[in-house]
Amino acid sequence: MRWGRLCVVALFAVVLLPSLAAAQADKFDLNGYFQAQYGLFTNTEYHNESDIDGFPSNHGDRVGKPSMLRHTLLLEADWRPFDNVKVHAVFRGVRSGALGADRFAQTPDMEYDLKYNHAPEVMDAKIQATHKRYYNENELREIYVDIDATDKINLRVGRQQVSWGDMATYRLLDVVNPVDGSWHLPPFEAFEDTRKPLYMAKLLIDVPCLEGNLETLYIPLMDDPEDTVTTPATFYGAWGLPVGSKNDYVSDLRVVNKITQYPKNDLSDARVGARWKGILGGLTYTLVAYHGHQLTPPIPDYVVKSWETDDEGFHNADVYLRVPRLNTYGFSVDYAFESPVGMVVKLEAAVTPEVQYAVNSPLSAGFTTDNRVDSTWEAIDPSAGAESDLRADMHSEERHHAAYALELFRSNQIRFINPKSSIITVFRIFQDYYFNPEDINEDEYKLGNPYVLETLEDGSRERNENWYIVYVPGYDSALAAPIKTTFVAAAFTSYFHGMFTPGVVAVYLPRYPAEIVDSSDVFDWETMENGSGFVSATMKFSFGNHWRLATGYNYLQGADPYYDLGFFRDRDEVYAKVRYQF
Repeated sequence: MRWGRLCVVALFAVVLLPSLAAAQADKFDLNGYFQAQYGLFTNTEYHNESDIDGFPSNHGDRVGKPSMLRHTLLLEADWRPFDNVKVHAVFRGVRSGALGADRFAQTPDMEYDLKYNHAPEVMDAKIQATHKRYYNENELREIYVDIDATDKINLRVGRQQVSWGDMATYRLLDVVNPVDGSWHLPPFEAFEDTRKPLYMAKLLIDVPCLEGNLETLYIPLMDDPEDTVTTPATFYGAWGLPVGSKNDYVSDLRVVNKITQYPKNDLSDARVGARWKGILGGLTYTLVAYHGHQLTPPIPDYVVKSWETDDEGFHNADVYLRVPRLNTYGFSVDYAFESPVGMVVKLEAAVTPEVQYAVNSPLSAGFTTDNRVDSTWEAIDPSAGAESDLRADMHSEERHHAAYALELFRSNQIRFINPKSSIITVFRIFQDYYFNPEDINEDEYKLGNPYVLETLEDGSRERNENWYIVYVPGYDSALAAPIKTTFVAAAFTSYFHGMFTPGVVAVYLPRYPAEIVDSSDVFDWETMENGSGFVSATMKFSFGNHWRLATGYNYLQGADPYYDLGFFRDRDEVYAKVRYQF
């Protein structure tokens, strides 16, 4: 909500700034940085090819074309008017160049053809729309007041970030703030930069007798509606999802707009959560419960089409998307083994009941699993007669979801590589599962069932292999697998007293079959060969107190161009980041 943000900013400017001017210098601190980020695509095999139906088989851009042209000014201010009160504010201004790869963007308010449109004017319009909507920013990202009511109670009110998880891009418990990854693939950026801060009230209560603290959140959703969910990766092109893969059916609809029904600013859509963090012997643990929303992807809800057809025989249509409610329950444990291995082990797990998935596109709008014969299109305005626009509900499926992540963190002394500093190695494994309780009760599909159970006329239910739940709405070929595994390995060190820090991160996701019958399907070598992943090599330099330089190379690959990290294959890039901080 813009008025809510304006009121907070006005209060800060009118009430706090005059007092700030009179404050003592040691109570006010201002710092920040100017940063320039540049990247170039490097895939020499990119040929701007398309398949027979016009969909791109490459997802990046030609070698030498820009992958990122971003300039950022960030200012961070802290003011302590009283010993127990602190005001914190962060401003971020961004100017970024337009990218040619955004010609693949599926902008929400532009006509989407069934066949990819190569018309130059359409390409240019998508590039400009993406640049204007996502790449430029003037934002008061954070502004909150910290109040230490007692030595054991702290209240923080305002726009802020909250991180409850500790597993990087695999956000098991880090579910409070949505993410904007429109300018770069999120794993390549710090989460502090990609998270969308939200207005909230956070209460922290220290409980010494139990060796822990309780943190509670209340989020009234005062922000702009589109900032309350993760930016859909279809709405931008250079680092977003490619144009949808071809369908195996013919539709009479031409989608003109994709309209997201964002959560509303009322009590029914408010988000709340609580985390307990404690120490038990040498073990640090957390318990989390959060009542929020399914931040990504939005689920197709219903379609409205015009009664009349255009010159080509299509009905213009608007697709309405919704953001379902979602509850998250989880825990984490953290323990340092001093001997014999000297290693920190972290385990994080979460359960999200009733996650909603889209059903594949061949289950056309206007037909549900319970009604395959008669269309369910209904007139929006019955009084308009045959001229009324028509509405049809889309079908979605619910599954329970469980996931865990295990991390091994170790500091190594490998003298012939680095005689003076440690080499940090990290290994993570993530696994998540979706399952249907009915399948488990029937003892039939133990790890879940991607196919929709159709209700027949006699009331019985039967699996229909033509109707299945999809991994990403709009991508019929992205059939969800009941298990997903991610392997991560990383290593980094430093030289010359921290002036030079090299590092490498490797990620790989095996591609499992649609159904897991037994363990051979999980450990079959073919699943590894058909997977996707990336390798990111970085070199960071530090010069004095002000200058920071980073350069690196990101290589992405995927056997399937429309699944997991295969969505981003052919977007190999070399990049550089220069920062002056003050």
